[in-house]
Amino acid sequence: MKIKIRDAKESDLENIANIYVSSWKKAFSKFLLQSTINKLNVYEKEKYLKDILLKEGNIIIAENIKKNEICGYIIYKNTSKISIEIVSFYIDAIYTIHNVGDQLLSNLRLYCSKNYINSIVLWTFKNNVEAIKFYKNLGFYETGFQKESKIEAGQIEVQYILKKI
Repeated sequence: MKIKIRDAKESDLENIANIYVSSWKKAFSKFLLQSTINKLNVYEKEKYLKDILLKEGNIIIAENIKKNEICGYIIYKNTSKISIEIVSFYIDAIYTIHNVGDQLLSNLRLYCSKNYINSIVLWTFKNNVEAIKFYKNLGFYETGFQKESKIEAGQIEVQYILKKI
């Protein structure tokens, strides 16, 4: 399967929003309240994504060239001259076995290397075991920082960092 990594365009946003919502429903229904899951809305997420794209442009996508469909994405923001934070990183469930996440992160690491950025930070739910395993396999490690989630009271998020980019 041929995957192309590229910057997102406005015409991609609905597909990205769909990946976000479906990924959340699958991954987080195990430990978030159903009321939190039910609040997910593709239209609202698409508006949020458009705002990010227009202001910052920091959305990269993986596209299955043969099927002409988006199979994953990373949204990131610059937190300093030498660090970025991954805000959102999701892969469509049918593409998780095709190393799409690895390819997206490799592209982001290349961007970091070219721009003298030496660390990538992200936050994930403490009980999101599958994501934590994935991030650790990519070289991230836990920093020890934790915070209560703004998404749902009582949920704890933990910070992971990738250095040696």
